[in-house]
Amino acid sequence: MSEKNNQEIYNVNEGVSMLTVIHKNGLDEQEPISIQISGNIDSPLNWLQKRVVNVTMNENSNSTHIVLQLESHLLIDRNNLSIMLVLNETNPLLKGYILGKLEKHPDFLKWNINNPSSDWDHDSLSEFIKMNRSFFTDRNEAMKLSTALKELKVKVDKELEKYDDKKGNYRNIAVQTVKEMSIPAEFSINVPIFKGQNKVSIAIEIYINPNNYRITLVSPDANDVVSDVRDSIINDQKSLIADLAPDIVIIEQ
Repeated sequence: MSEKNNQEIYNVNEGVSMLTVIHKNGLDEQEPISIQISGNIDSPLNWLQKRVVNVTMNENSNSTHIVLQLESHLLIDRNNLSIMLVLNETNPLLKGYILGKLEKHPDFLKWNINNPSSDWDHDSLSEFIKMNRSFFTDRNEAMKLSTALKELKVKVDKELEKYDDKKGNYRNIAVQTVKEMSIPAEFSINVPIFKGQNKVSIAIEIYINPNNYRITLVSPDANDVVSDVRDSIINDQKSLIADLAPDIVIIEQ
């Protein structure tokens, strides 16, 4: 091909009956980019509300990122608190995903509840409760607990227990028993457990290690709420997506 006076001249070999000419700009020559987005738990639903179509192919659409229901599927992983919308599942160039995650709220995580690998000394927990008294229904209760932790004194008696089963087995056992504790066994706070959710009231038990007097915060209530709220939110999202895009396969992992 050569150009002359703004005209394109093509040399065609003998025997060629048809010539196809395709003009492309620089960006048109680039491969399409697959979608890979992570966001809140409602991200797959939000994407579908704007992009879903009800046919396998849509010749009139000039978008490469519409959602074709029969070429997509939804993966639900309750243990990992996630919903993933997989797009263009058979197209290696455009296959992508929209990932929605249900994340625990920072205000809940900072209490280190039900985390055996993260404990408190009584001074640190005292200061933490004082600075986070807004999570208590009664702030005076928070200040009383903070003061009690600051002044914590545990009386421990050690005694020697003898064991003899009269069969030649004999041993001495050092027994350590916490005799007195000046703080309550539990307290309650109002805190959002998941991002985007309302605050809930949970009771927290105070466990003290008798060997080093470090404190662990334990809450069966929090475990129950995590399980119940997780299933409720994921079930709602699953139902809304099924109504909006009934031809998308939904798989529980």
